[in-house]
Amino acid sequence: GWGFRAQRSGHWALRCDSGPGEAGVDHVAGFVVAPTIRGVKSVWGDHVIRWGQGLVGWSSSAYDGMRSATAAQRMTQGVRPVLAGDALPVRRGVAASTALWGGQTVASLDAGEREVRLEQGVPATWYRDGQHRTESERNRHRMRPVRAALLWHRARADRGWGVATEWGKLPNASPEGIVGVHGYRNFSASRWVGEAAWSAGGWSAVVGAIWTWSSALDVFVRGERHAPRHPASGWGDIRPAGGAVCSWGWERRGERMDQFARWEWNGEHMKLEAQTQFTLRRKERLTLRAQRTENWQLLTEYRMDREAWGVRLWGQIIPQQGSAGGLMWTWQSAPACPRWRVGWSRSHLEPGVLVYRLEPNAQAWQTATMSRRGQRWWMQGTWKWNRHWKCAASASVMHREDLWVLADSGPWQWRGAARGEVRVRLSYAL
Repeated sequence: GWGFRAQRSGHWALRCDSGPGEAGVDHVAGFVVAPTIRGVKSVWGDHVIRWGQGLVGWSSSAYDGMRSATAAQRMTQGVRPVLAGDALPVRRGVAASTALWGGQTVASLDAGEREVRLEQGVPATWYRDGQHRTESERNRHRMRPVRAALLWHRARADRGWGVATEWGKLPNASPEGIVGVHGYRNFSASRWVGEAAWSAGGWSAVVGAIWTWSSALDVFVRGERHAPRHPASGWGDIRPAGGAVCSWGWERRGERMDQFARWEWNGEHMKLEAQTQFTLRRKERLTLRAQRTENWQLLTEYRMDREAWGVRLWGQIIPQQGSAGGLMWTWQSAPACPRWRVGWSRSHLEPGVLVYRLEPNAQAWQTATMSRRGQRWWMQGTWKWNRHWKCAASASVMHREDLWVLADSGPWQWRGAARGEVRVRLSYAL
């Protein structure tokens, strides 16, 4: 596959992609930030919105799951242009913002095309994998929901509140909508947030708080109640289908040890996560993490960073389900020299058990999925020979030992199936 990307930060961007095994250009994205006219700022193309606590207008982000007490409280962001791949949830259309009635008003129109599986003419499954390699993937039904969102938000140093609404319509269907109010209030040692929303599918609400007990200790709590059906789930968004969730925990920061713990209860199952991070020496850390969703998982990670090199070692155990582990080595002899990253990982997991790790490639950090029994090797290198030109390249090989393809293998031959990938990225900055 191949990809092309050009951009001027904060003004415009364009990208074209063709994934491995896909015919032609299967993804085109970009945006243009228009000049401000009479106080109105507008974005044409791909953008994201993050309003209130996420009940009405919200574009999910990888930062939503950060291990931090502040992650329990979301902050309103009007509109932001984004250059994303076809597997990330973005809004495609036009958005505008302006100061009005003592606050900020934002409007967003989304008319992006989505892929869907229909059952008796009704959307059953929305796809966001961005893959078009097989015949069934290329022949997916395409639908263009039209949705419009509107926000008015007023923020002060110690308080803020706002009103948000979104309405959408599928072809040959009646329009649906949702309306919500949100707010926050800061006190001397605490911060409270809340949001309530109503639609034909029911009402939803979120209440959260964070207390700063001392300079090193934060305690947080968050309660959520979701309607049985959210209108945005019919437009391609992933939304909870009813139920209630309560999460609470604490974060402690110290000179030699940081701790974070979180519990979540949905009325039937409890999710638990606890992490302790030790600072052994300067730029040397040891992380211990235990978490329980459907099964217990235990993770250990050691990281050491030096001026010219660094190393990471990690291991993860899922009792009665298997284990995985790996290492990453980073080396750069001088700031003007190429930087290299080399890594290896191995898994021995039961069928259906997955382990996810972040892995660098030529473009950015990607999520690598480990399953069954196998190994994975990868390498990344970056060169920047002047202030304009930069080149990044990566290569990876995944070997699945549980997929037998050789009837008889010698001592220097692989038993199993292997798959490799090579990426090269060349960029020029003006």
